[in-house]
Amino acid sequence: MPSMSPPDSYSDMTDPDTPQRRARQRPTNYTPLFLTIAMLVGVILAASFIFNKKNAMNEEGPSGPDQPNPEFIDPFAKFNQVSGDDLYRDLVGEVGPNIIDAAPPELDHRELFQSAMRRADRGIALKDEALAARDAGNDAEYDRLGRQAFQTLDAAFKSVRDWELTIIDQYSSKDGQVRAIIKEITRWKKARDKFIKLPGIVDSLGSADRE
Repeated sequence: MPSMSPPDSYSDMTDPDTPQRRARQRPTNYTPLFLTIAMLVGVILAASFIFNKKNAMNEEGPSGPDQPNPEFIDPFAKFNQVSGDDLYRDLVGEVGPNIIDAAPPELDHRELFQSAMRRADRGIALKDEALAARDAGNDAEYDRLGRQAFQTLDAAFKSVRDWELTIIDQYSSKDGQVRAIIKEITRWKKARDKFIKLPGIVDSLGSADRE
């Protein structure tokens, strides 16, 4: 009696090298599923962000040219709106909310200060002549008069420098008379410094005189 062989399908399933056997042993690939879930989560988050943003804009109201931004407070507005002289008057002027009256009357009548003022007046006049010569293109005259103006104003400034520090120490820079004197002396120094760049001038000054 001839022997009965198993059907081909059975041998295919028991043979590890058959396509059917390899298909049953291959692990399941979940990557497409994970990508689909991630995309859905991303869409939900994006929709939630847009919804919340729209609600916030509705609560704030419309924006545009008809809706001005909150007022910006410029901390330097005072410096931008006033002239140099007005600003200096606020800082070192004769009037103001912090002015006191501590110095004796007619402090500026002291002979030391009056003598310095007369010398400074001559220096201011020389300064004006020197600048006029410069504007006229007369460099030699500008140099000559500028040096005279510098020397005269520098002498006036130095003659009262120690006295200025003394009255500040005694009566405070908040005193009205002291402030007026400081302002006048500062005017001399500013006029003097217009010629500080002339050749050789800066070399004749000490570090304290350049301030």
